[in-house]
Amino acid sequence: METSGYSSIFPPGIIVGKIKRAFNSHDGLSYRLQIQLATDFGSLRDVCVIDNSAMEERIQLMMAAKDSLKIKTNE
Repeated sequence: METSGYSSIFPPGIIVGKIKRAFNSHDGLSYRLQIQLATDFGSLRDVCVIDNSAMEERIQLMMAAKDSLKIKTNE
């Protein structure tokens, strides 16, 4: 289970935990979840979130450029 990105505070893709069990709610319109948290969130004091999606995009662009610059031989 990870953050969705629908929040203005938390970026998408941060692991929160695992869903152990899912139950139908009493009204049948939603679910209740039993979750195993990825960490003890009650003991956290400071958290630093690093979003490196821009770096990943740069690496992909560099790899694509590198592939296009390879010398082709007529063998």
